[in-house]
This record gives sequence, C-alpha cells and structure tokens, in this order.
Amino acid sequence: MTDSATIPQLPAPELELRAHARATALQWHVAHRPQGSSPFLARTQAARAAVDKLYSDLDAIPFDPSKGPDPLLEIRENPRLLRSVVIGIMASRKNMLKLPRVVDPTQGDQPRAVALSAAYCEAAHSVWDYRAIRMYVDEVQKVDPLELEELWALPLYFKFSLLELILAQARARLDSPGAAETGPPGLLSARIKSLRDIGHTDWLSLAEPLIIFDTYLQQDPANTYSKMDFDSREGYRKKIAETALHSERTEEEVAAEVLKLAQQGQQNQITDPRVYLKRAHVGYYIVDKGFDQLARQVGYHPRLIDRIRMTFSHNADDFFIGGIEILSVLFIAIILLPLVPNYPIFGGLTWAFFLLLLPATQGAVDLINNTVTSIFKARALPKLDFSKGIPREFTTLVAVPTLLMNEKQVRELVRELEMRYLSNPDPNLHFALLTDLPDSVTRPRENDTDPMVDLALELINGLNAEYSSSKAGCFFLLHRRRIFNARQGVWMGWERKRGKLLDLNKYLEGIFDAFPVKAGDLEVLHSVRYIITLDSDTQLPRGTAQNMVGTMAHPLNRAIIDPERRIVTEGYGILQPRVGVSVQSASRSRLASIYSGQTGFDIYTRAISDVYQDLYGEGIFTGKGIYEVSTLHAVLDRRFPRNSLLSHDLIEGAYSRAGLVTDIEVIDDYPSHYSAYTRRKHRWVRGDWQIAQWLLSRVPDESGRYVRNPISTISRWKIFDNLRRSLVNPLTFTLLIAGWLGLPGGALYWTAVTLLLMFIPTLVQLVFSMGHAFTTEQEGAVGEAFSGFLQSVFVTLLNLVFLPHETLLSLDAIIRSLVRRFITGQRLLEWETAAEAESNKARRTPVDRYLAASPAVALLIAALIFAFNTEAILVAAPVLLLWGFASAITVWLNNPPREQKQRLSREEDRFLRQHALRIWRYFYEFGGERHNFLIPDNVEEEGLFEAARVSPTNLGLLLNARQAACEFGFITVPEFAHLSQASLTTFGRLQMYRGHLLNWYNTQTLEPLMPATVSSVDSGNLAASLYTLRTGAASLLRKPLLDHQSFEGLTEVWEMLKQQQGAPAELSRMQLPKATASLEDWLTWVMNAELSATFAAVTQSASLQGEAAWWTSELRTRIDAILTLVRNYLPWMLPEFAPLRAMAQLALKDATLPSLEDTPAFINQLEQRLARTWATLNSSPEGSSKDIVLGEQLRGALITAREQVEKLASQIHAVSDEAFRLATEMDFAFLVLEGRQMLSIGYELGPQKLHDAAYDMISSEARIAAFIAIAKGEMPQAGWFKMGRTHTIAFGIPVLLSWTATMFEYLMPSLWMRSYPDTLMSRTLTGVVQIQRAFARQYKIPWGISESGYAQKDDAGHYHYQAFGIPQIALKWDAVAGPVISPYSTFLALGVDSVEALKNLRRMASAGWIGAYGFYEAIDYSQSTQQPGLVREWMAHHQGMALMAILNLLNNDVVKDWFEANSHLQATSLLLHEKPMREAAIRADYNQFTAKKTA
Repeated sequence: MTDSATIPQLPAPELELRAHARATALQWHVAHRPQGSSPFLARTQAARAAVDKLYSDLDAIPFDPSKGPDPLLEIRENPRLLRSVVIGIMASRKNMLKLPRVVDPTQGDQPRAVALSAAYCEAAHSVWDYRAIRMYVDEVQKVDPLELEELWALPLYFKFSLLELILAQARARLDSPGAAETGPPGLLSARIKSLRDIGHTDWLSLAEPLIIFDTYLQQDPANTYSKMDFDSREGYRKKIAETALHSERTEEEVAAEVLKLAQQGQQNQITDPRVYLKRAHVGYYIVDKGFDQLARQVGYHPRLIDRIRMTFSHNADDFFIGGIEILSVLFIAIILLPLVPNYPIFGGLTWAFFLLLLPATQGAVDLINNTVTSIFKARALPKLDFSKGIPREFTTLVAVPTLLMNEKQVRELVRELEMRYLSNPDPNLHFALLTDLPDSVTRPRENDTDPMVDLALELINGLNAEYSSSKAGCFFLLHRRRIFNARQGVWMGWERKRGKLLDLNKYLEGIFDAFPVKAGDLEVLHSVRYIITLDSDTQLPRGTAQNMVGTMAHPLNRAIIDPERRIVTEGYGILQPRVGVSVQSASRSRLASIYSGQTGFDIYTRAISDVYQDLYGEGIFTGKGIYEVSTLHAVLDRRFPRNSLLSHDLIEGAYSRAGLVTDIEVIDDYPSHYSAYTRRKHRWVRGDWQIAQWLLSRVPDESGRYVRNPISTISRWKIFDNLRRSLVNPLTFTLLIAGWLGLPGGALYWTAVTLLLMFIPTLVQLVFSMGHAFTTEQEGAVGEAFSGFLQSVFVTLLNLVFLPHETLLSLDAIIRSLVRRFITGQRLLEWETAAEAESNKARRTPVDRYLAASPAVALLIAALIFAFNTEAILVAAPVLLLWGFASAITVWLNNPPREQKQRLSREEDRFLRQHALRIWRYFYEFGGERHNFLIPDNVEEEGLFEAARVSPTNLGLLLNARQAACEFGFITVPEFAHLSQASLTTFGRLQMYRGHLLNWYNTQTLEPLMPATVSSVDSGNLAASLYTLRTGAASLLRKPLLDHQSFEGLTEVWEMLKQQQGAPAELSRMQLPKATASLEDWLTWVMNAELSATFAAVTQSASLQGEAAWWTSELRTRIDAILTLVRNYLPWMLPEFAPLRAMAQLALKDATLPSLEDTPAFINQLEQRLARTWATLNSSPEGSSKDIVLGEQLRGALITAREQVEKLASQIHAVSDEAFRLATEMDFAFLVLEGRQMLSIGYELGPQKLHDAAYDMISSEARIAAFIAIAKGEMPQAGWFKMGRTHTIAFGIPVLLSWTATMFEYLMPSLWMRSYPDTLMSRTLTGVVQIQRAFARQYKIPWGISESGYAQKDDAGHYHYQAFGIPQIALKWDAVAGPVISPYSTFLALGVDSVEALKNLRRMASAGWIGAYGFYEAIDYSQSTQQPGLVREWMAHHQGMALMAILNLLNNDVVKDWFEANSHLQATSLLLHEKPMREAAIRADYNQFTAKKTA
C-alpha cells in the first residue's frame, strides 16, 4: 500500500470527494441481474486497438532527451504497462457480463465498477490514493452496496478508466500538440504514475474493510471468523455471494441470515463443546452441513451443476462404488458379447469373465475418478491464521519416527530436523526425533544405549545450545528401548513407526513413558496438542507447519468422536497434506523423472481435486500429516492386534477420519532406482493385505477379541481398492497368457483386449485433458494435453515390460502376507526403510531375483505356446521380447535422465585453470596493501591505470577469489588466512549503515564516495560472498594443509611461465614430477639444491623482463610458500626427516596428512611416539646416533609447528566467524518496501530516504539479495512470489523477461544459488544461453552479451560502461546489444552449457583477446563486425564472477556447496525448486502482448 508519508494530502478535499461519490451513486440506475451483452465490450476492443496504434506511432517518433522528461517517452519505454490493462480487461469479459450495470439509455450500459472508477478519476484528478479510494467507495456503498465481485474487480476497472484517459491525452499530444485537449504534461504523468501505483497497492487490505456484509460475519458467535486467514474468509464470502446470486436475497441479507442461524446455534443446549462451537460458527451454515438450513431460509435455487453435485454427494456410495461396478460389467460385456454367438457361455468364456473382472475395473475406476474431479470444484479446508505465530494452546510437535543406523545417517537426520526448524520458526512449534535402533538378535544394553544414541543426544543438545537465544521452539530426542518380539525373533522397537507414535501419544497424555533416553526441555512437551509426523526424507516448506496447525485448529475441522463406535465421525483426527516430489530426487534417474510426474515447488499452491475429499469430505492418510494427540489416542488405543499391522496409515485414517489439505504441500524424495521402487511397492502390498480383515463386519482388537467393525463403507472400499490394484497385474498377466494358450476368440483378440484394458486409463486421461484444453481455449493447451498423453503411453508401455515382474512381486507379497497373518504369525512387521532400500542398491532380494527371472519366464511362456498353440507365437512374440529385455531396461531407467556434468578433457581442464590463474593474478597483484587489501574497481591495460574505488560486490568477490585461489593451489592456507584477515580488518574501518557497506569507497582513503547509498543488490552480493567465505573457510579446517592441489597450482604457474616470451630456458626445460607423484617426491623436487641454484642464476639475468620476469618471480614465490608451509606446520614431511619417516615405530610411512583441525592432536601423538622411539634407541646398542639427533631436531620443530598450527586454525576460525558476523548484522528489513513486500533498490543516506523503485523481477541479479533476506527472516516469503515472472519468446525459446536482458542479471546469482533441473530458473538459464548463441549467429560473431565496458572513451580517456543485452528478451524499451561481447558472460555460462561455453572461449582466445589478467573486458562490434574494438581493461566484479564460474565447473559446484552449507540458507532452498510455467500459457501470454499491426 502506498505510504501516507509520501502523499501528505488527499487529491481532493474529503467533503468534496464524499459529496461527489454520493451524487454520482444517486444518479445511477443499476441493473443488479443484467442480461445479454454489453456495449462496454466494444470499448474494450477500441482500447486494445488504440493501444496498438499508439505504440506503433510512438515507435516511429524520435524524442530529444535534451528537452527533458516526456510522458510519451515513458509510455513508449513501458509497453507492458498499458498492454497488461487491455489483457486483463479482455480476460475478464466473461465475468464482466455478470456484474451489475449502470443503465444509460443514451450512452449504453456499463459495469457499475467501471462507472465508479471513472467517477473517482474525475473527482480525484486521476490521482490514486488509497485513503481517497476507501472514502469514495464507502460513500457510494451508503447508497447501494457493491457486490463482492465488483469490489475485487475495481482495481482492473480503475486501471481501465485511467487507460482510456491516458490514451485520449496521448493521442491528442501526438495529433494536435499544444491544443487545449492535450492537457498539461503533468496530468499525463500523474495518470501514468497512478496506473503504476494501482499495481503496487495491497488491494486485499484496502478492499476487505469495504465489504459491507463482512460486518455480519465478523460478529461470529464462535469468535472464529476474524481469526481465519484471508483465503478462508474469502471462501466464505464467495459462497455467500454465489448463494445470493441464485436466491431471492442480496449478499447482505444472506450474511445476516447466516449470523442469525449461528446465533440460534449458540443458544442450543449441546453438551459436546466441539459440536457446540461448530454449530455456533457462521462457517457451519456457509460451507458445512448447515448450508441446507441456510438454503431453505434464503430460497436458494441451485444451478444444474450444483444440483448434480448435491445429488452425487447425498448418494455418494451409490454413484461412486455402484458406478464403478456398473462400468466394469459394461466393459466386460463389450469385450465378451462379440464372442457369445460363436462360443458356449460355459467354459472358456466363463474363465474369461473371471479373468476380466479386476483388469476391467481399472478403466472404470479411472473414468469415475475423472468424472468426479471434473464435476466437483476442489475446496480448501478453512484455516485459522497462524502466520504470525501458533498460539500456546495449539502447541505442536514435529515428530520424525526413524531408526539410528550409522553416523552419517544420524548426522543427516539431525541436519534435516534443523532445516525444518529454520523453515518454520515459531515459539510454539517444536521438533523431535523418535528413534529406535535397528533390529538385533542379541539382547540390548540397559536403556538400549549405543554410540549412535549418544551421538544423537550430543547433536540434539548442540542444536538446543546453538539456538537457545532464538525465539523459536526447541529440539527433542525421544529414544525407545527395544523389546523382544517373539514373532519376529528379534529385539526391536514395539510396533515400529506406528508404535513410536502410539508411545509418544501415551507419553504426552501422561499414561506411559517408553522413552528411557530423552533430550530437550521436557516441560514443553506437556503443552503439546498436535503432532506433525513426517518421514525422515520429508521436507517441510517455509510456513507449512503454521498452515497445517491453523487448519487443524479450525472449529469445522476439529474431530468429533462417536462415543459408541470410538471413531471420528465429523471433523478430522488427521490432516494429510499434498505430497510433492523433490526436484533433486526426480533428477537422479530416468525412473524417478518419468514416474514422479511434474516436480518442483508450486508458488501458487491451491487446492486440487481428489475424488475422496471432493465426494466424501475425507481423504486417505499416507503417513505424513498432522493429528491431534488426544483424538488419536482416544480412537486408536488398544484397537488393533499387536505385531500384526505393517501398514497402519490407511486403517488409522479410517478410524480417525483423515482429511486431505491439498493447498498445503510437503516434499518427499522418490526412489532413484527400480529396486528401491519395487521393494517399496512390495512392502505396501504386504501391508495392504494384512488389513484385509477390515473388509469384514467383525475385526480383532488388541487382545485378539473380535468386535464390531466401526469403519464406514467408503473406508472399506479404500481397503478393497488397494487389494484390487494389487491383483490387477497378476490377472492381466494371466489373461494374456490364457489368451495366447487358447481362450475363445484367439490370441490376437485377447492380446488386443488386454492391451486396450491396460491403456484405457491413459485414454480416459486424454479425453478429459483434451476437454479441459478445448474449454480453456488457450493456445498450446491441446498440444500439452497430447504431450501428457504420450508420456502416459510410455509409462503404460513400461508397465507392460515389467508385467511378469510386477505379477511375481504382487503374488509374493500377497502370499507372504496371508501365510504370515493367518498361519505362521511370524515376521509380520518385516520392514525396510526407504533410506535402507535407497542405499542398498546392490543388495539382492526376492523382488530383485524376480526381475532377473523375467527372461526365463518369457522363454517358459514361449515354450508353452509352442506346445499348446503354436500359431499364437507371432502374436505373443513382441510382448515376450519386451519381457526378455526387462532387466536391460531397468539399467536405462536407473541412469540419470541427463548427464549430470560434461566431463572435461585434460586439455580443457588445463585451459580453464590457466585462465583462472590469469584472473587470480588480478586480485593477487591489485588486492594488496596498496589498496588496503581491497580491490580497485577496474584496471586499464594502458599505463595500468587503477580505478581506486570499490563496491560491496567487488569486496565480496575479492574474498571469494582468494577461496578459489586456495582451492586451485595458487596460494597456501596461511596466505589465504593472512589476506582474508587483512581485508576483514579493513572492513571494520569503513563507514557502514545498519550493517551494510555503502555503495562505493575510495580504496586508498577508505572514504565513501558520494552520494552515499546502501544498494540492496550490492549488499545481497556481499552477503552471499560472506556466507560463502564463512563455510568455505571453515571447510579448510577439515582438509590437510598440503595436498596434490598445492602442486597442481605450482604446475600451472610453471606452465604459464613456459608460454611467456623470453622465459628462462633453464626453467622451461625442467622436468616436474609426474601427476601421480607422491607428496614426498614433490617436496624432494622443490627442495632440490639444483633448483635453488637455477633460480639464483636466472633472476640475475638482465634479459629477464616483462611477463617472463613476473611469472619467474611468481614461480619462485610459490615454491617458497610451499617450503614455508612445510617447515612451519608439517616439519616431519621435510626431506631431511626421510629416515625417520621410514621407521615403522613412528607410523609415518605412507601416512595420510591430518586435517588442519586434527594436526595438533597428530603432533601430540607423534611426539609421544618419538619419545618412546628415542628412549628405545638410547637404551639400545643398535641405536643410530644420527637417528637420535634427527629425532631431537624433529621434536624441537614439532613444538613450534603445534603453536603455528593452532594459531593458523584460530585465524581460520576468526575469518569464518567474522564473515558470519558481518553477514548477520546486515539488516535487510529496512530495505523492504512495506506495501510491496519487495526490496527497494536502495537507501540514500543524505535525504535518509528509501528509494520508491523496487527489484520486482525474479530474473535479476537482486534475487540473491531477496533470497538471503527471506532466509534471515527480514523479508516475507510473499515478496519472492510477488517478483515478476513475465515470460517472452525469442528465437522460438520461452524465457523470463529481465530489465535489460544481460547475462549478468540472469546468471550471476547462480554462482552461489543452485539451479535445479526442470525448474523455472533452470529452464530460463538454459533458454537465455541458447538465445545468446542464436543472436550472435546472426552477426557471425562470438556470443555473450552483458553489461560491460565498451570501446568509446570519456574525456579522461577511460572506457564507458553500459548494460548491453538481448533486446528481444528485455523489458527496457531501448535495450541494446551493441553488439558488445564480454568474455565473462561466457564464463558465467559454464554452469549452464559447458561444451558451448568452452567452444566460445577458445574461439575468443584464438582471436588473441587475452591480456596479462585474462580475457579483456569486452570486444565492441558496434562500429564494425569485421574490425571490432578491444576494450583493454579488466573489471573486478567480472573477473571475480569468471573465477567463481571456473571453480564451480572444475570443483563440482563447491561455491554453491559453501553457500548452501549455511543452515538457514539451505532451509530456504525450496524457493529455488519452483515449477516452470506451462509453455502453452507462456505462448498465449506472449501472443497477447505482441502488438497487432494497425493499417
């Protein structure tokens, strides 16, 4: 909403506005139920044509910038500003016809909302002001209240009214400049500004108080309505508006009747407090069972579709179950009827009938399911608004039942728990691991103690200590002891996962404590009301927990238990969210990619249809969701026989009534290989058959006594449906074989029938998808529907390939389950966790052996066909052949869908390392004491002019460049620590504002350059670099100080020296150790006296000059740095101590060097071994005096080394901690524009003002700043979703628009932030690189256009700088490409398309565009494509980006690893999983925005 401080007064006096509004409203003759078309439609068409013509005319007119700002120029530069209004109006035409109209016999009628908008613009002089708007609309409604749809349509019609005024005035200025009707230029500018301001206004907050009938709902006797979230309140209001539309009452009258019914409900004497609260809530009469009462009171006349829905809902079992039965019989009849005249009914056709029973049901089920979801509208369950915090009375525990298997897995479990905590911070939301140890055949120790339990305790206590000062919840470990299970023959956790949760319920209810080992503040647990149970691999997106609790706490959703049947009959005991698939798991294999469907995070998550929830108001519980502790304990305690139920989710959901909340999503992993997928399916089938008894009227309880089965008919159907699905494949397989072996009708007929039955669900999907595509009338929708059909066909073909395997799997699972359940009673709880199935890829189970047997099964069937029906072999052969290749196809499925990373040749690797070295030289040479260990913004080759200014982005990249140099071996760890500390010390001397560095400083005086500004995007870049430095520096503690990478860096320096003209022959001819040489061999080489003599000789040579001299010096420096490192920190590695390393007693021979943090302990151990060895040698006549002396020398060196190592480790810790402190203290909250919830472009210190403009596009360099601000909790997540995602199409490729379409905007954030496959940003980055290449092909030049310097110079002789981009994908009207090619752009593309990027870099390198510090800044083709101008300079931030891109490519995205290793950043990473927009929608939008040429 516009800040009132920026508009100190109303656009017109209040009394004048109110009088105008009242007079206008009194003049209207309103038709509340208009019929037929409206003349206003012609105005919308005229406006569209006028916009197209205006832009066509504006494009042809030159503007003189010297004349100052021109509003016409502003219109031309923002083509989407006006076009978006036209598109919005055209899209709303259908709804427009339903709105009340103002009837004017002379001018024709128009929607009242349009008349109101035009009247306001007249009264307020076209100035948009939220206070004036509220005032004006409020006064209009005193005459005649607006309807709900009118209020929400007002922003669009305000825009349209302004559009008409802007078009008229702009046309007048073009056609008749200076005429009176053109009006003052300021008025046109004001109208344009108002048009923008409307788009920035928080209309929800502005308009909701204007809803007249809302005042009745606010009086809710249950005091619930005002506490609900906006979507839930709006759901109620829409239902009231719809009811009023089809009744004899107004919206206000319907709302009044709702309140009256709720007040009557409040007066009823109801003993159950939950039922009482429900009947007293207005929502009960709007969206629940009380609606029938309301409908009678207001004379509601439902539409035909609503009558159908009501009929189906009231007769759900008959329609749903009966419909499936009828359709199944119908399908069977259609199949068998052609055969009846030629074959006897009894015999083969009878067998065929029974074999068809279940396969035919699959098509029937799919047809009914699709019919239901097409007829019914998905409805979200109402929620209380807990976005600002969960109230104490609804305290919730997020519980993850799991096993503690090994150290890596335990650490991962705790890490994932931390991620959930950071994604959902709330003082009344707590997080717990419910743990057991794996099954054991031996008796556990007392309290089941174990190193893994101790580790989990330590880690949980560590989290509580780390976050003790936060205002969020806390962490718990609740570990159970294992008990002996005679049926399983092992010591195991009672009832596995189900038992953990039941034991947790008992503990929270104060009944029984099954957890001898606990960690966390146990007092907190006494207030827990709800449990959110998740699997160990389930991610909990930001804000999801609060939404789940808010839904569960709503009075309409609270469970009401039937005291006799002890089941939930109203409300819900469990709520199951939608479960999405993580993009990482979907990209691990083709299997996951194909079977998981569309993955990614949906930022527009809305309720989706589910047949059970739509038709019955309840869903299926799949093990992840929220439940109320007391409710589940009441309905599930002692209800099921012990040690009998493997799969408990479905049956527990039946007792506790599970609701499906599809507008809330959690994210799960998908099995990455076929073995894990089928083993999981085998577990599910076994579990389904173990609850088959619940189809019967009487079922066993915990004691084994048979009692009445309390569950509903539809719950029994859900159980039956699972059993049915498990038998479909075996019967389909049997039907095929029977058809080949002699069923009446012949092999070809039954093969065709079987395949048709398998493909019916796919065909049903095609029919409904096509129907939806045709109704949407969206370009490309039909193509997408057909594309989805083809994918389904492929999945069905895979099902055919694996049909024998699936048959054997199902039969094995069914037989095992039944035998164990009813005969042996053993191993009913045999279980393998998803993590075990995923990690044990090599383990062979019966399920895997069945797959290996598929070829043998195919051969056996072929033999049977030859024996009994030889003619059928030709028909069966194609299918049998597919079965024979099943194992080979699984290999293909288990591989990634795309090559994870292009492998580089040794030559390509060397090419990139050489350029990394050149780039590093820039930071090494200019980032020292001369510039206070900062970095000059740019350096020009001519005279080596250094621009002594630095920005926060430059500083961050300087810090990261040193990390890269350390990783490449260009500097040692002590050098890195010294340089980083020096720079961070300088930071402390720079003027800051609220933790932010200012935009520019003089690197020598450290004074800020004017005007002093905090730049949001620069601060975001610096924060990303600091977080990267924090974890990257800390990672050095876990690595040895010396490794082969150190000598790889030395080799690169030597290779670079050899390339220089005048390089000393003595050094060029040197033979370096081979790549496979040991560290000892390398150290022997660098300490060779001959090498020192060679350097002494060449450095005295007068002929050594220029680049050869610099690289010779640098080679010497690198060798000295390694020698210093070994002498000061690793003295036992010195060549002189080789005899000691050979002594077995010292255990140094072939020993791996310890990590930096372990080196002090290693030195201590070495000293002890030396002392023992020295004592032995002294007492032994065989002791060598030389060895004794060497030992004494080493012991002396170790004392100094330990001090040096500890000091270095302290320095590294200091660097890491200081980087984290600086990043943490950067306050992004004050940079957020409150009304827009987005980052302002910056804050100006002089006027102390936040800039009005915002970074409002997701495809900009600012997304890193927005991401970090959200992760820190200083910007609402909604701001991320509000950033523009407008697409365009260039060269046939759809991509997101950016402001100037530079590679910098698109690709720079991806240096730190991951780009996940098949996500919104991944597709855009790929598309942008393809567009860059296509654009350059037009000119036959290298590609890579971005902001950069160009050949033109200023009066001082310095290069100019400009943002160059691809005009076709730029929002900025006058974006230009130059073309100016910047090599750093291609380096940025290494992470997107390394093959093409390397080709492009080599092409530029072969043209000689390389200087001392790497590729030049740019190549300017703007004057000539044949003789481009070289921009011979280097810019710090471009150099840094190029270096980081190389590091990511060569070192497996290590920069992204460092960035993501910050817990709160990783916890926010789901934002980067955003689903891409459908291409059909992109093309439709693009065509709308493409101007139509006027004649």
